[in-house]
Amino acid sequence: IKKTLKKNIEIIDNGYKFINKVLLKNEHYKEVYHSPERKKRNYQIPEKSILTNSNSEKKVETIPDVILKDINKKKVKLKDISKNYYVLFNFWNMACEPCKKEMKFLNQFHKKYSNNKFKVISINMDTPRSMSKVKKYVKSSKYEFEVLQDPRQDSFKKFGGSIMPFVVIVDIDGNIISKHVGYNLGDEVALEKEIIELIDFQSESSVTKWFLKYYFSHLF
Repeated sequence: IKKTLKKNIEIIDNGYKFINKVLLKNEHYKEVYHSPERKKRNYQIPEKSILTNSNSEKKVETIPDVILKDINKKKVKLKDISKNYYVLFNFWNMACEPCKKEMKFLNQFHKKYSNNKFKVISINMDTPRSMSKVKKYVKSSKYEFEVLQDPRQDSFKKFGGSIMPFVVIVDIDGNIISKHVGYNLGDEVALEKEIIELIDFQSESSVTKWFLKYYFSHLF
């Protein structure tokens, strides 16, 4: 009995230290999320996300159930291609120069964090007549992320967009974490920090769940 109690005390102590570390990182995430640096941009924050502990009964925003076509006219379901990924959606058209400037950095993030189940899904909103120009631009820019078409702006509106550049970040469960409107040079720094913190937060949450499961299975 003494050995069992000693073992349980050690498990609890180690678990406390670990979870406390996770919570501290979560506090850091909140600081980054609400930092003055990020407030330079016009951020739209959902009523409820993984960063809040609100008792609000408002429904969590998720990826809309929309079917779009890629630039090769293949139909894709937005929820299907986003499943089990942290996703950054960006909405743009050929006339949006700030969009193009931001997309250069988005492509870097897409490549840099692809091993962390992160990806960028780019949604173009030009008319079908302009699609040949869009394809040439995407090819010449050597973008590695997937580009979809939304000429009627269905997904754009369902995500709550009204102005470009418009970026939406979604967690691995399909919940919308944040929405970003506009782009100025330097905004990509705060955006990358948010991506890193999201990936780290979610990873630590998964490990915490594993620990609790392990703890209760070895408690007695």
